[in-house]
Amino acid sequence: MYTGETSGNASGTGNTWGIPVDVGFTPDLVMLKSRTQTYGWYVYDTIRKGNKPTGTAVPGADLECYDWLELHDTDASTNSPFGNGIGIRHNGFNVDIAGQGIGEANQGTDNMIAYCFRAGGYKGTWNVDGEDVSNYTNAGLNYGDTAKLNGCTVNTKAGFSIVKWTQDGGGAGSQIAHGLPKAPNFVIMKHLNSTSNWFVVHTGIETEGKILYINSDSAQDTSSDFGSVWPGATYTSTSTTGVNGRQVIMYSWCDVEGIQKFGQYEGNGDASEGVYVHCGFKPALLWFKRVDSTSDWNVRDSTRDPFNPCKSRLLLQSTSVEGQSDAVDILSQGFKLYNSGNNFNNGGSKYVYCAWADMNQSSMFGATPNAR
Repeated sequence: MYTGETSGNASGTGNTWGIPVDVGFTPDLVMLKSRTQTYGWYVYDTIRKGNKPTGTAVPGADLECYDWLELHDTDASTNSPFGNGIGIRHNGFNVDIAGQGIGEANQGTDNMIAYCFRAGGYKGTWNVDGEDVSNYTNAGLNYGDTAKLNGCTVNTKAGFSIVKWTQDGGGAGSQIAHGLPKAPNFVIMKHLNSTSNWFVVHTGIETEGKILYINSDSAQDTSSDFGSVWPGATYTSTSTTGVNGRQVIMYSWCDVEGIQKFGQYEGNGDASEGVYVHCGFKPALLWFKRVDSTSDWNVRDSTRDPFNPCKSRLLLQSTSVEGQSDAVDILSQGFKLYNSGNNFNNGGSKYVYCAWADMNQSSMFGATPNAR
């Protein structure tokens, strides 16, 4: 699959840097999870590079990333240059499989899953569509609290950006520019130098000011770090207040026809007929979560299950190994959910979903359509 997002299997072989994982483009955000062991979700991005080990080089890497976050917990960003790094390459990445959890030496093939997203590259501090644009104004971030911004990588064509910023001690909320051509539909925010939840705003939640946490199965909550309004056309309002020097990373996506869609559906509780959700493309990666009650963050993809029904399940908020449950059919224009359980088809319950395409139906910078 190729849309600026992809999923693929990374395999541990016992060598220091293992084999290259080719995804067809240079990723700016990489999420790794073991399918066979109870290790966590490791998250890397090209804004948080980390410290490069002295005298050590990743074979074939253009950029080495050692600062990692764990999607399933509240820990601050960790720098571990000798065991949990990845090397970004022009068409993928290398994994340090000596690092227990992200590489799993000698665990066999197809034991890892990787989800990769392309933003604006990493030629400099302010990156847009593959170019170093020198400053935040040229990057389209000249809105809101510009003095707090530290750097960005923005893909205006695929509707995905990463922005890093630092909170001052003034006691007021912040307005953080996202650089996208329109208001984001899905935003994830995490503190880097202190513990915090993974705060989520999704416009499929019916009420402004309500948020979810990726590291928790809890129902929607009153916003504590996001503002009380939806993300706007130029910036996202946050409520991270009064903590001088708190560093924050923010991942933002907006709907792009043929590439990605973020929405809501209502369960019908019918295990035989199920619920059909129209996306306008064939999804390759699906996340969905009930918002009005406790439920898992379910993850399905067409790499682990290339044929329907798609039943191989991972949970974003959990370190649990891959399981088999709750059938989903991935279709040419969307997806259909069966069963009647709490996790994604309880009758009358509201759910949000995130869907990324199986193939690129519109060109974006440095890329052409390439069906899987």
